[in-house]
Amino acid sequence: MKKLYIKKIRKISGDMLVNIFATIIPVLVLQFALLPIVAGRYDDANYGLALVLISLITISAQSFSVSLGNSRLLLNDTYVKLNKVGDFNVLLIAYCIINIILLSIGTYLYEGFLNPLNVGLIVSISIFQLVRRYLLVSFRLKIYFKGILYSNIILVIGYMVGMILFLLTDLWQLIYLTGELISLIYVMIKTKLLREPFEITQLFKRTTKHSLVILIAALLGTANTQIDKLILFPILGAKMVAVYHISTLFGKTLSMGVAPINNVLLTYLSKMNHFKIGYFKMLLFTASILGVLSYYFVILVSEPILTFLYPSYAQEALELIYITTSTAIITMVSTVINPVIMKFCNITWQIWLNIINIVTFVTMAFFLVQINGILGFCYAALIASIIKLIIMIAVYYKKAKTPAVTERAVI
Repeated sequence: MKKLYIKKIRKISGDMLVNIFATIIPVLVLQFALLPIVAGRYDDANYGLALVLISLITISAQSFSVSLGNSRLLLNDTYVKLNKVGDFNVLLIAYCIINIILLSIGTYLYEGFLNPLNVGLIVSISIFQLVRRYLLVSFRLKIYFKGILYSNIILVIGYMVGMILFLLTDLWQLIYLTGELISLIYVMIKTKLLREPFEITQLFKRTTKHSLVILIAALLGTANTQIDKLILFPILGAKMVAVYHISTLFGKTLSMGVAPINNVLLTYLSKMNHFKIGYFKMLLFTASILGVLSYYFVILVSEPILTFLYPSYAQEALELIYITTSTAIITMVSTVINPVIMKFCNITWQIWLNIINIVTFVTMAFFLVQINGILGFCYAALIASIIKLIIMIAVYYKKAKTPAVTERAVI
């Protein structure tokens, strides 16, 4: 029994490492190789705007794909037991249409004028990313995380090709567009989800409701990590967007690297009926220790690397890095324990947690910016992230002390 337990732990740990590696590769290439080149060729206004539009793409495409992918993962056993196939491609088309509308409006509002080429490029990137991210759930269903690794390696190759196109055209969008398209083609070849019938089954209403709940939570959750730039742009201008982004570079890269743990845990938790308090404590303790070590690592390496990569912004960014890195570490811990909350607590907590977080952040940001500018903005993000983590821990312990701890509310 002990050998079986150790073998399972090794399997889960191995999947986590593969998924972390798969996620961190494109992030490192973009943030530490390609985007610094873009920053060097653009002025403050254009680079800040590019970062804002990237955030818009991330909020929309990631939210829709997470909603559909996690719903597929959590409800897949029900479809298999009832021998039903359908619903998800119908929802995928609906989400793509909504995504097109949102990105078109968002691009127009932030650019301040209608540029059909830019709108078309932004919408195309978001659609490719949405579909690709959703299709990756096929690898998670098979617990084959190497498939995600291979697709992201191809994504990076696509980014490299896109960088060549950028150097020829000065269109940063081509970096993302080429990478997403090439990786999407690979994933479409390797998975069969898009070949499923466009049919509505008896589970469609339940699946749609479940997906919408996760979508709202995902929109709020993704907004929590991306809305900072969207708020900063109209308040403090494009340059402060760039400065703030660079100050969060290491911290958010770490958070993105840890985010795959969320996917792996949810994959395994979807097949479990209970999760002991002792396991939760161990998960929280491990995440906290890793967070502390990561914090000191970031502080140690940030100055020489940022000075080299972003010489125009580094000095101002380094003044914020102690606060922004603390925020990222707290967010990282929250990310690690969130699958447990999603699986074993009422799914609507995913909405409430993010509503509380985003309302706290936005309210405090507008207030503290008036007092202390960009520094006050950073403190607002830190306080909001701490409050969210405390509430998450309280929600789990309250649920764990009830007789129904092994039951999860079904939408």
